[in-house]
Amino acid sequence: MNQRPGRSVFDVIDDYRELFETARGRNELQAPETLAAYQRFVEREADLLSHAPDSFLLLAYSTPQDNPVRKRVVRDAFVPSGQWLRWLNPPESDPTPALLRQHRLHEGVVNQVAVTPDGRRAVSGGRDGKVICWDLESGRPQILEAHTKSVSRVAVTPDGRRAVSGGRDGKVICWDLESGRPLILEAHTKSVSSVAVTPNGRRAVSGGPDGSDFQRGIAWTL
Repeated sequence: MNQRPGRSVFDVIDDYRELFETARGRNELQAPETLAAYQRFVEREADLLSHAPDSFLLLAYSTPQDNPVRKRVVRDAFVPSGQWLRWLNPPESDPTPALLRQHRLHEGVVNQVAVTPDGRRAVSGGRDGKVICWDLESGRPQILEAHTKSVSRVAVTPDGRRAVSGGRDGKVICWDLESGRPLILEAHTKSVSSVAVTPNGRRAVSGGPDGSDFQRGIAWTL
């Protein structure tokens, strides 16, 4: 996939969206269905393409036989350079048509995922100690790091502007999803096993095993 220096695959996705938005209703696009297929292909494979832009042809050959992107590279005999592997008998059609995209930024198990009420973002917490905020339109990720151990729970505020995470490091962290700034709240002496946010978004409640024979629940002002 050709990219100008300094631009990411997510910038390319934004370009597709802007192109379709600008041309809407003008009938200016040639072969809009094929162009839309390329857009869906790039969006779906964005995670791999962001790490290896040169894998475009390899991924195209791995798509189902009825995919317009695969048909184009086969028709024009585009072949990746060097040694490469491809399916000899790919499926005729997409076996998972509902799949939009996959993300592989977490290193290990993803413990919990929460979605903002407006459906624009998803927030995930993983065993690698990362909290990742995903833009569900573009797929663009924002990696939030302040936990020193596994993130066990995540929740989002009703306005979708903040997320709250709890981890095995005993920290409860309130994240500003616009800036990525963390507000670290510390009172637990052991791991945090649950977090929740009140409907007005003003308070959070966390719980965890703070001793050998009791659990502690803590309310926080956000």
